[in-house]
Amino acid sequence: MADITLVKFAGYSTALKVMDAKSKYHYGVLHEGSSSGFGSNNDSLAIHLRAGADPGTAEAILGAIEKPTVEFSLLKITTNVGDYVVNDIYDVTSDGSEKKFVLISVLMDDTSGALEIVAFERLESTELYGDVPAGKTLVSHLKEFSVEIDSTILSQVQNLIG
Repeated sequence: MADITLVKFAGYSTALKVMDAKSKYHYGVLHEGSSSGFGSNNDSLAIHLRAGADPGTAEAILGAIEKPTVEFSLLKITTNVGDYVVNDIYDVTSDGSEKKFVLISVLMDDTSGALEIVAFERLESTELYGDVPAGKTLVSHLKEFSVEIDSTILSQVQNLIG
């Protein structure tokens, strides 16, 4: 029996990581992986399952995934990850003594498989962001922002959405 491959266009990198994490969670050993370069224009993502797997959940995963978006205005960051995360809002507060950095990331709850957005913060004098909380798995970083001392405006440092 042939393996199952389901395909959709949703960006190349970040959506692939999200899709792969969801499929791996739901299918376990029946999940063979996810990849890009499929479809008539070689621009679609694919979930690969072992023969005998029920493709219903994979079809739902493909239906729900879209290329993530992270928009910002003043000190507010709004994140969407297809149907999995809709209009997640994070309010940043500036620090009175140092420049602050904020890294917006997608995590998966190890028990439920639910995706969530986490904002890791650090001050300029701190080189590293905090650790991923216990019981969660990092799926992908999305965007990094900075805010100057006592400022009310965010600046995008890097876009990690691919």
